[in-house]
Order: sequence, then C-alpha cells, then structure tokens
Amino acid sequence: MEKGIAKKIQQAIEKELDGLAERGVTPSELRRAKEQLKSATIMSLESLSARMNALAKAELEEGYFESTASTLHAIDAVSVDEMCAVARRLGAAGRWTRVSIHGSESHEA
Repeated sequence: MEKGIAKKIQQAIEKELDGLAERGVTPSELRRAKEQLKSATIMSLESLSARMNALAKAELEEGYFESTASTLHAIDAVSVDEMCAVARRLGAAGRWTRVSIHGSESHEA
C-alpha cells in the first residue's frame, strides 16, 4: 500500500473517531448497533459445538456463564447517554495508539 493512501486512511479513521467523540451516537445508530450485536450473538450460538465452546470459554475466562437472555438484556439496557460518554472518553483519535504494518514492496513468486 502506498504511503499516501495509508495516510489518507489514517486521517479518515481519525476524523471519524474525533467526530464520534464530539457528537456521540444517535438513537438510530445505537438501535442498529444493538440489533446487529444481538443478531451476531444469537447466530454465534446456532450449533451445539458453538454453544459448548462459548460455555467453556466463559467458564475459563470469566469464571461463570452468562445466559443468552441475560446478554441480550444487557445489550438492550445500554442507553444513548452511556454510549456517548464512552465515545467521549475513548473515541478521540488522540487517545489511540497507531500502528501501521506495511508489507514488502517486492512481490517475488
């Protein structure tokens, strides 16, 4: 990737993060994000092996298993004000560490 393109991408990301920190999220953005997260949560548990893997991972990492219903309830409980506070605290691009990994210019086969 050319350095100029990488710089433009970095600037676009920083602009978006700064905007998020400044304006927060709208109710419709939060609603869409919640629905997407809940859908992904449910879909991730579609197979028996996925559910068993999630159960084991939760027990090992957290020491307890939170039910799917409890997780969905917690997602629904997040408010716009809470999301805006998190966006202000964490969203400003100046608070992020930037790492760029660029591959070799040579494309040897």
